[in-house]
Amino acid sequence: MQFFPPELVLNVLGHLRDDSESLSSCTLVCQEWVPLARQYLFATLAAQLPPPPSEGLIRLPQSIAALASGVSARCPYLKELRIYTPIRKKADPGVLQNSIISHLIKNLPQLQSLRIQDISIIPNELNEAPSGLSINSLELSFVERMVHHPVASSINALKLFSNVKNLSVIIEHK
Repeated sequence: MQFFPPELVLNVLGHLRDDSESLSSCTLVCQEWVPLARQYLFATLAAQLPPPPSEGLIRLPQSIAALASGVSARCPYLKELRIYTPIRKKADPGVLQNSIISHLIKNLPQLQSLRIQDISIIPNELNEAPSGLSINSLELSFVERMVHHPVASSINALKLFSNVKNLSVIIEHK
């Protein structure tokens, strides 16, 4: 196949950014297009945490566990990550340790935006809060009846970061 400059290919792929089916087809054109198309295919991930068990912490979905361990093919490309639990009538929030968030961010070099919705963020068992992370945008959103201590969860999340350019903390009272 004839060579196209990466800038031209990225321009074409940029017009297809919202069409994942066409982007997937572009990865079949030639091997040089695969990493370029993945920049758009893997840029955003929304992961829903399952309901917590009666005791202990929730089990992470496979997509989040793979990102935290650094083995996911998405790691080099992911720019926006949203972790959430569905709104339920019962007050049974998802729970995440701040060490898991730290592992996620360290393994996602392109991550620019992290949104955490209706999840309690707690220190890890050793009470050592990993810190020194940097991110462009951090959004913490809580429905008060879902997360028992939204202010404490916000503080536990903020302890991870030494640099946050845009911070949004939303606590809804319902």
